[in-house]
Amino acid sequence: MNRLVLYGLVFLLAGCAATRGAQEQQGPAPEEAPIDWSAYEDFDPARYPDPPPPPLTVQHDVPEALMEGRAGASATRTVEGYRVQIFLTENKATADSIYTAAVAWWRRMAAQGLLEGIPGAHADPPPVYIVYRAPYYRIRLGNFRTREEAERLRELAARRFEGAFVTSDRVTVGQ
Repeated sequence: MNRLVLYGLVFLLAGCAATRGAQEQQGPAPEEAPIDWSAYEDFDPARYPDPPPPPLTVQHDVPEALMEGRAGASATRTVEGYRVQIFLTENKATADSIYTAAVAWWRRMAAQGLLEGIPGAHADPPPVYIVYRAPYYRIRLGNFRTREEAERLRELAARRFEGAFVTSDRVTVGQ
């Protein structure tokens, strides 16, 4: 049995071994004369007298402040911060009506000067948000970095919206 396996291996290796015959060595290809394609070309550019296209103008949507290197002056970013929640409901129509009332309240308070010192006091539109996390719609006010800033607005909002409280949220703030 061992001999049979040994003979099988020998024949297998012999069958797989390729015999190499004499191969011609090729050196670099001889230099050929370049082909003159003009005899085959029938394109006449004089038949197309169109003027060259106008120069391209670049249109972009990058803000001028960024193009001029003044991005830090007006840049905003989203950070962990605080808002004042004034209402919670499962009904979208109720959330929309409270949102409208909150925007009107914010504008009235800003016009009376009662929101001085509160970030975003004179923003248009006011920082009033409907935050939906199933199944509730939450009406929230402001964009505050600190809880103390939010607490000042909560005191004013609690007079109009009973049960207003400060909550943490992702907020958009200026630099």
